[in-house]
Amino acid sequence: MSLRKELAAAFRRSASPDIGHIKANDSSADGYTWRKVDLALVINSAGELVNLDRPPWRIGAKRSSNTLLTPPQQFADSGGFSGFLWGHSSHALGIGRPHRDRGLRAYPEAFNRFRTFHRAVLGRAENASIRAFLLFLQRWNPETADLGPVIDSAGATLAFRFHYEDCFLHDSHAARLIWKRLSNPAGIPAEQAGAA
Repeated sequence: MSLRKELAAAFRRSASPDIGHIKANDSSADGYTWRKVDLALVINSAGELVNLDRPPWRIGAKRSSNTLLTPPQQFADSGGFSGFLWGHSSHALGIGRPHRDRGLRAYPEAFNRFRTFHRAVLGRAENASIRAFLLFLQRWNPETADLGPVIDSAGATLAFRFHYEDCFLHDSHAARLIWKRLSNPAGIPAEQAGAA
């Protein structure tokens, strides 16, 4: 069984939630699709949170609304959903708002799935931005973290950005290469995969 199938079975992928506006007929060759992203967590090389970016996103010379091209969602549960290097706050940080008028809730199990998934697929990466992301995941604990800087992110869809790069982590060259291997472990060209 391939790593992808093992991870899908372990995380019991469920039905896709409605996560907002998705532009029709616009996807990349790697299976990325347009999804609403509320905030980007900016991390430094030590894996520390240094800033929060908010839309509108600047992609190249253009400004986008609050949508980004993201890899497909990997798993979901009642607390939220997650994908490769992005996700709902209940997975990406282990915090969320179960009801809008009530306080925060910790989702340590969802965060542990997010962390385990990324450790498994990114563990051998040598890229500085991916190493920083793994350090962030290693250090972050939703039950003991200082939530002051990320309080706005509870209940939001999040992406990550390395402080020293101008692109989102999931859209970096290193991440796209890893995603390509993960989504197509046999290396079959897209034309042949569609014909099979």
